[in-house]
Amino acid sequence: MIPLGMLLRRVHWETVKPVKFELLLLLAVVCAVSARADVITLPASKDASIVKGNPDNNNGGGPCFFSGTDGNSSPHRALIAWQNRAITAFTLIELLIVIAIIAILAGIVMGVLGPVSAARDQTRSASNMRQWGVALAAYANDNDGYIPRRGQGVQPVMQLNRPEDWFNALPPYLGLQAYGDLVAAGKRPHAGDNSIFVRPGAKDPGGTAFLSYGMNMNLSPWDLTQATKLNLVSQPSLVVFLAETPGQYASTYPSKRAYSCQAPYRNQGNILFLDGHVSAYSATYIGVNKGDPHRPDISWLTGTASDAQAGQY
Repeated sequence: MIPLGMLLRRVHWETVKPVKFELLLLLAVVCAVSARADVITLPASKDASIVKGNPDNNNGGGPCFFSGTDGNSSPHRALIAWQNRAITAFTLIELLIVIAIIAILAGIVMGVLGPVSAARDQTRSASNMRQWGVALAAYANDNDGYIPRRGQGVQPVMQLNRPEDWFNALPPYLGLQAYGDLVAAGKRPHAGDNSIFVRPGAKDPGGTAFLSYGMNMNLSPWDLTQATKLNLVSQPSLVVFLAETPGQYASTYPSKRAYSCQAPYRNQGNILFLDGHVSAYSATYIGVNKGDPHRPDISWLTGTASDAQAGQY
């Protein structure tokens, strides 16, 4: 088990705002005061000899509550039971304080578990992408250095039967069925499936296909007569091959449009480069939902003929 101290150090405290420690202190004080003030302690004398109308035993002759001297009369037992109830029962304010403390603790726990869950999913997604990188290298080796086609571009993917598209060309190198064959057989992957086509935590937006990874839209497009050859790409270690996407598109690009690449893990996103390595970046650094920021270590441009149309994405 993770020690409590380590858990507290990993808390993202912004997730439990606007809880303040002054409020916690106030709640503790109120709890202590109410616990002392609300308990009514009545004398539970063994000699309960107060008799109605006897001023000597009634501290001034006021009305009496019961009679009997043996401590076993029904009124005496009722008084003792009432005293015990008053001592052990929760008051309303104590109950509210307990509920508040539970809510605060729940917020702290979620502040710990949320980042842990996101980090786990991001690691699994990066693992999926590395497998795609292995398949890409094997495909290029078997096809004279050519890489697969990107699939459809700015439109949600509908055409799934072209064997040259990355989602059909690469899976056999991992011992898997082509995506088009899965859909044709009624085995379309869904959110939550343990599938290389589905990143952990992805939501299925519906539609013909559900691909939560997309190929660089500027890489090996269908409007070029030939697929892109790997050795023609300038600096493959900087050129994006695959990124995380909304789920309806076969290819992606930093853009204000719906096909923009994503950073789904607490504002962090994974990118697979043409040389097979995977790195994580913030949404701002990638240009998610904004446009290509032209970073020195992330290139969506390839140095090939496809760059001429990249400005329209």
